[in-house]
Amino acid sequence: MQTTDGDREGIWCVPNRLRISKEDIEKMNNGSLGLKQKDCGERLRKSPVREKRTHGSEHGIRTVIQDRKSSCRTFTLIELLVVIAIIAILAGMLLPALNQARNKARALSCLSLFSQFGKCTSLYVDDNLGYLMPWRNDAGASWSATTKVAMGYEPERWLFSPYIPVKGTAPIGKLKRNQTNFSNITCPSRQFDPGISGDIEFIFGINYTISGGNRLPKTVSCKSPSQTTILAECRATDAAQYGVSTLSRQAWFLQHQGKACFSYIDGHASLILRNELPADNTFPFYKYAP
Repeated sequence: MQTTDGDREGIWCVPNRLRISKEDIEKMNNGSLGLKQKDCGERLRKSPVREKRTHGSEHGIRTVIQDRKSSCRTFTLIELLVVIAIIAILAGMLLPALNQARNKARALSCLSLFSQFGKCTSLYVDDNLGYLMPWRNDAGASWSATTKVAMGYEPERWLFSPYIPVKGTAPIGKLKRNQTNFSNITCPSRQFDPGISGDIEFIFGINYTISGGNRLPKTVSCKSPSQTTILAECRATDAAQYGVSTLSRQAWFLQHQGKACFSYIDGHASLILRNELPADNTFPFYKYAP
């Protein structure tokens, strides 16, 4: 703010925006002005914050007193507790929704993987004269360097290795107790179940009714390929198969909020609820023909 000579000759009482000129000061001293000098000083003393600045000039000294109320305001303890309580309530409301969204994203990731399995099934059929893949390619024979399996073993023994890039040496569709190295071909929601007997759990399996006994049906024999499953998420301890509950080789639904991924002979994949699963060995879900 610019000042004039007249400004310099007066006193500003900023809290009440009152300017006292030189003439008013003389009148106060003479008692002819209603506002006494000590009244102005009393007002200034009662101001919360005072700042005095002096400026010298050839006309004298000007004193400026300003009221500077602080714009900062601290929280009280009650207000702080209220804010913390609101944050806790919001977190309690949002966390279940976030967990549900995370689980849904993992289920979709697993469904995408089984969609790839479906496409690999079609490619395998095209490369093998129309035959579906068996559980093992050397029916009944002892294991050898040429033994290939549909699920549950190392990448070099996996029948789909030519169709899906595999990273690392961890088994496909099999978990081990205290396992630290995992394949990129796995379900993001599955972990080894410490409650099972043994140290191995198969989480992906082939339809036992179709390929469990190394029977090799052709896809042309399938009466309803869009409704007959070939691969699924399972829980087994002795073989990477599903569809035989009496042998504890069954589809598993706990990992995706009561759903499991299945791929079908025609190449598509879907998520199925536990209560939608047909009984074992029924057509067309498990059997390619009645």
